[in-house]
Amino acid sequence: MSGQVNRLVTAQELAELLRVEVAWVWAKSRNGELPHYRAGHYLRYNVNEVLSALHRKDNGSSV
Repeated sequence: MSGQVNRLVTAQELAELLRVEVAWVWAKSRNGELPHYRAGHYLRYNVNEVLSALHRKDNGSSV
């Protein structure tokens, strides 16, 4: 996954990398738990930013 860290990925690609359902990615994006970028009506994710946000959440910090 380290080669994927600095590029923007789709919700589907992020779900595959995290091994979760794409609906989970969308839900976490809607409620502000996953950082994302909007390109029109599309969402894109920086894997490094997402992993950092999830790590902070696991350690009890707010995202």
